[in-house]
Amino acid sequence: MPTFTAHADIHEPTGSGTPPHVAIADLNADGRPDVLATMNNASVYLYANRMDAGATVPAFDGTTLTLIQNARYVTTADFNGDGRLDVAARGIDVSGLRP
Repeated sequence: MPTFTAHADIHEPTGSGTPPHVAIADLNADGRPDVLATMNNASVYLYANRMDAGATVPAFDGTTLTLIQNARYVTTADFNGDGRLDVAARGIDVSGLRP
């Protein structure tokens, strides 16, 4: 049976609304899951997991990524084959990729 640790609240920037789309992946290869979210203000936010060793509650630092305008969807994969995860976003009219 799986076990779960305490949850951590992630607060979106003021005025950004609720996230329509979320992706979870270890983007900085530190062994901890990070969170990407698109917000109703059409931005993509990266919440880097900065949980200290031995801690029981995750902690996140939020950063706005400038990928495309009007972002609605976000995903991760190794799109360019370099062995590291990349971030792709899809907006209303355009798409963007960030290695």
